[in-house]
Amino acid sequence: MKRLPLLQPLSAGAALLVLVFLTPWLTGCSDESLTAPETQDDLFASYVALGNSITAGFQSGGINVQTQSESYAVLLAEQMGTPFGIPALNPPGCPPPLQSIPPQPPDTQCGLRSGTTSQVKNVAVPGAALFDVLSNEDPNGPDLPPGPNQLTQFVLGGRTQIQAALDANPTFATAWIGNNDVLGAANAGSVDLATSPTDFEARYRAIADSLNAAESLQGAVLVGVADVTAVPGIFPGQVYLGLAQQAGDQLPGNFSVSSTCAPNDQGGQGSTNQLSFLFALDLINQARQNPNGQFTLSCLNDDPGVLTPGELDALSSRTTAYNNIISSIADENGWGFYDPNGDFEALEEAGEIPQVPDFESNQPFGQFFSLDGIHPSASTHRVVADQLVPVINQTYDDADLSRLENVPPLPARNDQ
Repeated sequence: MKRLPLLQPLSAGAALLVLVFLTPWLTGCSDESLTAPETQDDLFASYVALGNSITAGFQSGGINVQTQSESYAVLLAEQMGTPFGIPALNPPGCPPPLQSIPPQPPDTQCGLRSGTTSQVKNVAVPGAALFDVLSNEDPNGPDLPPGPNQLTQFVLGGRTQIQAALDANPTFATAWIGNNDVLGAANAGSVDLATSPTDFEARYRAIADSLNAAESLQGAVLVGVADVTAVPGIFPGQVYLGLAQQAGDQLPGNFSVSSTCAPNDQGGQGSTNQLSFLFALDLINQARQNPNGQFTLSCLNDDPGVLTPGELDALSSRTTAYNNIISSIADENGWGFYDPNGDFEALEEAGEIPQVPDFESNQPFGQFFSLDGIHPSASTHRVVADQLVPVINQTYDDADLSRLENVPPLPARNDQ
């Protein structure tokens, strides 16, 4: 089973040099800070954001200070009028975001962190699953979910997300976590790798209990898991054949797309079976790193990364189970809950989220998704932040946040 790494691994020597260089300011007290002039309310005196790559600001397969500053958590902190430190990653990023499709290898794999003097409030780490919020010891070893990675140290400096959040004496928290508990399975093409609902509930309750242990905490909002089967970055295998033909020599010579990805009426299974674009990008990256090997994207039912229609339905059902759990935990604690799937479904029905990417466009997945087809774009972060405002205002009587400006319009939802 192939595992999809988020980052290029450092050699042992390079990693040691990085840690020696970074240690003085990886403890949560040395971070790039985005500040507002005055805190609006005691409820928002200390806002912390827990989560994974979305909350951290990951876009187009990478992350840097620009994408970090576009996170919905940063935008929400601005509406709260509260200081909000981010673990700013120097340009070009760590790893650098994609600049084009097909992707070209970057000159630098990791731009490292810059350091100032404020405290990290965005403690989200790309690649984190529920278990990783509570522990930096991956129980699954080489299996999915991915567990701690290079950015875990860069962002948290040896702490867990919960420890870093509690260190900030939070008065308010948001948590958008759990996506990787199903996304890892989608990328690998194996439903069995998705976290079971029983484990999901136990881990999410442990996170909620840990947040409640903070005497300073006055409120929180939990965000539901996005249905990964509905994002534009998972699409039929036959599209990869066209991309490979279009890309030509821009792709490594030892990477190919199998004829099994041809349309079903042409002898393949590419009309019905789907693969994650992140899986394909990882395979291309492996081909570049190993020029003596051969790497083929195939579309048969049991091939790595392949999702059959039945598996897609199972992953979607698993996501629904996750969100029922999150909603119940929010209700039990008197916290707000926001399910982004209704808004994503409305965008898809309005044609704003394409079912098949247009690789001849500079926005192949539409304006609401970045170049990896999985992570939201800056436009979506504005939408999410704006949608969280009324949830907070309705949940907490003493909250009076203003809606954001310059938010892309949302079509009407069927459930409203």
